[in-house]
Amino acid sequence: MIRAARIGSHVAGLLAGRAGPVGMLARFDRHVYLDLAGTVLVVTLADQPPGPLTLHLPALPGWLGAGEFGAGMVQSGGGRIVLDGVPAWPSALPAGAGDPGRIAATLAARAGAVPHQSALLRAVLGAAPRPEALDFLARGIAADAPDLTAEATQALIGAGPGLTPAGDDLLAGALMALYALAPRHAAMHGRVVGAAAREGTTSLSAAFLMAAAQGHGPAGWHDLVRALPDSAPASVARVMAPGHSSGADTLAGFVLACAALAPG
Repeated sequence: MIRAARIGSHVAGLLAGRAGPVGMLARFDRHVYLDLAGTVLVVTLADQPPGPLTLHLPALPGWLGAGEFGAGMVQSGGGRIVLDGVPAWPSALPAGAGDPGRIAATLAARAGAVPHQSALLRAVLGAAPRPEALDFLARGIAADAPDLTAEATQALIGAGPGLTPAGDDLLAGALMALYALAPRHAAMHGRVVGAAAREGTTSLSAAFLMAAAQGHGPAGWHDLVRALPDSAPASVARVMAPGHSSGADTLAGFVLACAALAPG
């Protein structure tokens, strides 16, 4: 039996009072992705940064896999993980501050100095042709027009390879910017994106995107948002680091949304 060290508050709320089967989605050296009756749980090591979907353990047991959960436990492969009484890491994004246009310019300058593989970030920074869907998304945010956001979402959702496609990552970044800087408008756009995510992408990507659609994000983004309107180069590099291009794609959405929120 293993007692978890902490759990993201978003996934803790999704699992509260529920029970059902556990299935394996993917396993890597430092992360195991489980499906708990339709809710994605990212099991990781205690020294890894927290996030909305993470459950932190002192070690990743080899027996993690198919099983069941309920009554404050995950049972899998003959082993048990205790969830009852585990501290919850508050995954809701903090409020940001500052002029969105200045924030966009600062983040763009910082991002331009970091090597990356994101075609979407290059487009947002003006270093590559800009897909029409990005213009629709920017206009939807600027005009607070969910119908334009919905049109952009249909083009972006599930677009790109990998467990979290690039288009999804960009949408997640845009939603985090809205929750940080324009929370009164964020929920409406979040509902549009969240509805599309349920059917339009991978289960893992949908889980991350739906967390962002409700204002939740990983620790690195909490640090960046708290530092706004300034941002240290190291904090920008940190949020850009995950995946082949996932972090940079997410930053692309954040920068695009900030620029769209700028007055005028």
